[in-house]
Amino acid sequence: RDLHSFPTRRSSDLLELTHDLLSDPASQSRAIREHKRQDEAAREREAKYAHDLRKSRSIVTLFGVLLILGAIALFFAIRNTREADHERDIAQANYKAAVSAAKEMGLRIGGGGWIPAASVLKDIEEANKTYNNLPKENLTETERSDHAQLLTRSAEALYQIGHFDDGLASATQASQDLAQIYGAAPKNEEGRVRQAEALYEMGAGLLINGQLPQAEQDLQKALDLVSGISKSELQHDVARIHVLSELRLGESAVQKLDYDQARKHFDAALAIDLHGKDQDDALAWKAMALEGRGLSEWDQSEAEKWYTKSDDVLRPLAARSVSDTRWKSMEADINYRQGYAYLQLNQFDDARRLFQQAADAAQERSE
Repeated sequence: RDLHSFPTRRSSDLLELTHDLLSDPASQSRAIREHKRQDEAAREREAKYAHDLRKSRSIVTLFGVLLILGAIALFFAIRNTREADHERDIAQANYKAAVSAAKEMGLRIGGGGWIPAASVLKDIEEANKTYNNLPKENLTETERSDHAQLLTRSAEALYQIGHFDDGLASATQASQDLAQIYGAAPKNEEGRVRQAEALYEMGAGLLINGQLPQAEQDLQKALDLVSGISKSELQHDVARIHVLSELRLGESAVQKLDYDQARKHFDAALAIDLHGKDQDDALAWKAMALEGRGLSEWDQSEAEKWYTKSDDVLRPLAARSVSDTRWKSMEADINYRQGYAYLQLNQFDDARRLFQQAADAAQERSE
């Protein structure tokens, strides 16, 4: 029995011994493999961290560059905006100065003294040039309307210095610009008055060029537009358009030798209530209407009476404002017509005296 069991115990001992002998190397081998695996994992993590870090740094650098570029772009944008605003402010200031000068260009009614033709043309050119340099997308309706009104005033001044075609072109441009602002048939009272001013100047220019039917059409349109205007601040402009349009329609009728129709227009001008209006303008308009009544008379004795009434109205105005050459121009014109009437009536001494007065007044105006 002992012999029989010995090998079993011996085998077991050998197995345990073998196990003991082999367990440590296996364990060490597993530890080495585990350590290598951990080292590889650590290297992979470090490589990944390094890659992520490089990527993060690249992104940060990119955003930093973009931020710097954005800051630079913002700086230049702000600077350009400020420069554009500054240039616009300068342009607007220059435009206002040009408009102020242009408004003093010796208008037929409502202007200052005599200004040389070269100065008139220069003021108009400077005003238009400065306006054209303004950024159009930022112009207000008021600024656009003001420029159209300047074109209207320019037409009047250009007629004064004999540039009739240029004056008519300026008035036509004003009318077209106003139609774009207020519409072809303006409802706004301000728009109606501004368009009426342009139409009046167009009619006056056409009348000068002998285009009577078209002139009468534009003048009548001007009258229709100012009919019923209620705003108090527009009443002086309304009165001016009303009186002057009637006067020009009367002149057109005189040119057609339709004296009955001419008298109707001149009488209509005299009947307009000018109470509260600028007294210089009111007196000048009345003198012009009285002169027109004389023009519409066949009988020169009757014509001379109207001319004398006109001269009586104008004389105090000319005496009060001796430096204003408008009145000298009107005085010279009335004296000439008085002289012509006396000449037709064979009153030669009176004719000679009044012709001389007309020549003296014209000379004073040109000095």
